[in-house]
Amino acid sequence: MLALLTSSTDPGVELTEAPDPEPLPNEALVAVAAISLNRGEVRALATKPPGSLTGWDLAGTIRRP
Repeated sequence: MLALLTSSTDPGVELTEAPDPEPLPNEALVAVAAISLNRGEVRALATKPPGSLTGWDLAGTIRRP
């Protein structure tokens, strides 16, 4: 899958391949069609270690409830 991960180079994020997630019983797997970074996420990029997942605002289709 493609994921938005933090990066040590500008602009602080990169779209890269990552392992498919395994949702917990109380989570859903979503095929994401669109994502945006909010102001708080952008400000926090410098404090996260490289390779951290980022981005919580998304739109998509539930693949597995």
